[in-house]
Amino acid sequence: MKKIKIIKVSGKNKRGEFDFLTEETTLSIRVNGKHLVTLYCSSRDVRELVIGHLYTTGAIARLCDIRTLNLTKRNIAEVRVARQRNPQRTPARTSGVTIRSQKLLALMRTFHNSCAEFKRTGGVHSVALCDTSKILVFKEDLGRHNAFDKVAGKALEQEIPVHDKIILTSGRIPLEIITKVQRCCIPIIASVSAPTAQAVALARKERITLIGFCRKNKMNIYSAEARIQ
Repeated sequence: MKKIKIIKVSGKNKRGEFDFLTEETTLSIRVNGKHLVTLYCSSRDVRELVIGHLYTTGAIARLCDIRTLNLTKRNIAEVRVARQRNPQRTPARTSGVTIRSQKLLALMRTFHNSCAEFKRTGGVHSVALCDTSKILVFKEDLGRHNAFDKVAGKALEQEIPVHDKIILTSGRIPLEIITKVQRCCIPIIASVSAPTAQAVALARKERITLIGFCRKNKMNIYSAEARIQ
């Protein structure tokens, strides 16, 4: 975060104040010498972002596929991978994990209280990986897809099984996020905001439990409702 001086206007009143802004950077990822993608992201947890992005886009099947990962001073990630293929996966719909609705709402309240940079800047999205009782991994980034990739990367590095876990997110749930959830075989995703129609359609097809407007004492369950008790 960066602290800057601004002019605050409230009605007819103006006054000088300090404000906190999220800092933005670009990150280029090169795989086996070829440019893969340039991401616009926050500057923290870059290694986890690279690993997670490679995994959720199918560039690697597992962490050991990465032979080397070097971050240069010019914000370029030079990665050597053993192979690039779409791995076999166990669909998320096979998971038997369940959670009580009130426990999920309590987890979402804990998640909201953890969003420190969002509360200061309003400029980031937050994503967390949880079990049925606590948050295991929490990340923030300018983009919700980057925040998800950071969580996925951290889970890979720490060897956290995700087939029985829950994703919490602060933003809308578009198709891209459900695709990443599907790729990681995570059975439940919940957000304080809304999903898109295409995200719901894929979640129903894959039997991923998709929950929106999960806040206060309410939630909307759009698919695979049997996991919520």
